[in-house]
Amino acid sequence: MPQTKPIARVPFPGPIVAIAAVCGTAYASASTATGLSVYEHAAMLRADASAYERLAQPDENPFALNAEVLLQTRYMGSTRSEPSAPNPENQTFGFDIPRAQIRLSGNLVNRQVTGYLNFDFGDAEGDRGRGSAPLVPAGNGAPQLRDAYVQYNFEGERSGLYIKAGQFRSAVVTEDAIAPEFQMAVERSVANEFFALGLTQGVALGKVTDRFAWEVSVNDGHAYPGNPEPANTAFNNAFEADWAFSGRLDWKIAGDWARFADFTSWRGSDEGLKIGAGFHVQRQGDTNPDSIPTGFFLGNASEVLVATWSADVQWENDGWALFAGYTGQRVMWEINSNQFTIVNHGLVVQGSMFFTEQAEAFARVDLVQLDSALIGGGAFPTGEDTYYYLTAGVNYYMIPESHAVKLSADVVFTTSTSDTFDIGAGGANSIFYPDPTVTGLLGASDSELLVRGQVQLLF
Repeated sequence: MPQTKPIARVPFPGPIVAIAAVCGTAYASASTATGLSVYEHAAMLRADASAYERLAQPDENPFALNAEVLLQTRYMGSTRSEPSAPNPENQTFGFDIPRAQIRLSGNLVNRQVTGYLNFDFGDAEGDRGRGSAPLVPAGNGAPQLRDAYVQYNFEGERSGLYIKAGQFRSAVVTEDAIAPEFQMAVERSVANEFFALGLTQGVALGKVTDRFAWEVSVNDGHAYPGNPEPANTAFNNAFEADWAFSGRLDWKIAGDWARFADFTSWRGSDEGLKIGAGFHVQRQGDTNPDSIPTGFFLGNASEVLVATWSADVQWENDGWALFAGYTGQRVMWEINSNQFTIVNHGLVVQGSMFFTEQAEAFARVDLVQLDSALIGGGAFPTGEDTYYYLTAGVNYYMIPESHAVKLSADVVFTTSTSDTFDIGAGGANSIFYPDPTVTGLLGASDSELLVRGQVQLLF
């Protein structure tokens, strides 16, 4: 979790001067955000009371409305060998603003009742691919509603028993649940973008103890291949589930809960170790509507049953951090009285280490194993296949031990882009492959080398 530190005159590192010059020099306070992050279920929410003194005393007057801003300016350059449509050029370069978020938070009545609202003017969160395009696509500067919920903390602070209702991020897949500003690489992994459940609407109940933390929810369902996240959709929308249940359990072996709000471990930090697992099940087709878009040429489905499960571990110590996460998914469509079932698997392993007080090197490998039926587009099973993505780079924290002003650069390499039309489409409305505005990977080629640079401002 970022720490409050005074602004100091810190020199830019040589290799990143160019990125900083084009993206603009950022000046901002490094004060800790007072609003909940999207990872409140396992970190901000579960932080020691001493880290949130203003929330630890429910008998005091509620604090005023607080605002937080996240701005990410990104440069991406893709080089591909023998590319094909819809992006036939070998090289593609340019700037992007993946996230421009305004987050509002405050207490109502007393400090036990918290409200949170998040609008995003960028394109990385809204255009995540894997389904039909939203009615108002991201990237045009229009605000999109992300998190919007009210939470009641029974014990008067951000620990213990709580309940929340509204629209919130799924807690099942850890990489997706951790806030975007606290990621290790410039962007989340391809495996995460394929399996991430995203936002949903519903009611969640959870509890945090010294060693364990759990959360369960009843919700409108989540994203899966061919179906985008049902964020801010009507109750009779075709992308919403008839019923859906999610849950997660974390076991903290060492450290405090706040350690796991990000993937970074500052020099001098004590050991932190946590393991956890999550699950999600949902069903569509029993209530209105009775025809569900699949994204396949096979047509619409009369029934869909989805199950997603995950397991992961975070281990951190003095200046280094490791994370490994597995996600599995089973989707069954009933189309014209025939059942079509796929089972996919994903794995992410990443690590980082500080080589100075402010500079951090990292590396990541992630893979996606697709079902043979999915590779064949739903009609021509060809055997399972596995797709690999290698990422390496560096972060520079302008203010020590703070994510407030962070410069990042990384390189992504893959040869897993051309075997199938579904994983290699890479279009703005790709059914399965993440939208290129999210990861930067265009796909549809024999191999691809992607260079990314980013300036992040959080205040």
